[in-house]
Amino acid sequence: MNSMRKCRVLSLLPVLAVLFAVPGSLTAQSTSYSGIYLGQTADGLGGFALFVNASQNALLIGGYRYNDDDGDALYGSCTVNASGGGSSDISGINTSFTISSNGSVNLLGSADDGSYSFQMAGSRDSSGPFLSVSGSYSGEISGQTIQAIVTPDGWIYQSSPNHGGGARVQVTAYGQAATESSLGHAVNTATLSQSAQIDLSGVLTLNRVDSLPMLGAAGLTNGLFVFSATGLTIGGTNVLQTCSQLNPTNWVSIATNISSASTASFTNAVGGGTHFFRLLQLP
Repeated sequence: MNSMRKCRVLSLLPVLAVLFAVPGSLTAQSTSYSGIYLGQTADGLGGFALFVNASQNALLIGGYRYNDDDGDALYGSCTVNASGGGSSDISGINTSFTISSNGSVNLLGSADDGSYSFQMAGSRDSSGPFLSVSGSYSGEISGQTIQAIVTPDGWIYQSSPNHGGGARVQVTAYGQAATESSLGHAVNTATLSQSAQIDLSGVLTLNRVDSLPMLGAAGLTNGLFVFSATGLTIGGTNVLQTCSQLNPTNWVSIATNISSASTASFTNAVGGGTHFFRLLQLP
């Protein structure tokens, strides 16, 4: 968080501090659930990562009892609806989740034949040393598409359809080779680079294909607040909102714009007192 002359900027995914200089009034907008979420079962034996992009498309990767050949996998994609819900049914497992406006998420996994079910709960993961490379990744090997989610705190959740569904590992530094714990004991070493690439055991490279918007450099120039944003969706509609207190109900929409590039720099005239800004990318 940057604080200069009582001008404050909040940088929380999927909410960003940016300005669009085109003034205008807006009606109520749909909630954006974009972000990266992490959750686990109450016993800690299972977990999941959920990536929702600015268009509300979701990728889910996870599993229960990772080191057990009889473990259950979670893997699927869907679109998050206006109420924060989504569901997928792949490989005999139905998964449904609901994201709340406060960033919490609840997930239910169950076998199509009714033989088992499990619940997981989690929340948005919006900060960490790997925020700049977080997002969804993809690569191909032998005609098989492998996907992964990298979270801001270094968790890598990888799909592995040939081995029952999913795998996970956490890295603590760039260039570190970490051994993943996966269903069916399909073990790889994962190395994450600062250039947003994952190397799996030297035989497969996963490249980032989707990231979340992030706040860039910010500061005061000639009395104007100037800041940048990256990861914008080209052609996407963005709404600038402001408030004087951090309260989920008092944000006011003041401007709108359509991104012509994935990065942009903006300038805002700031009056006295404390001001917070956020950017919402609409579905």
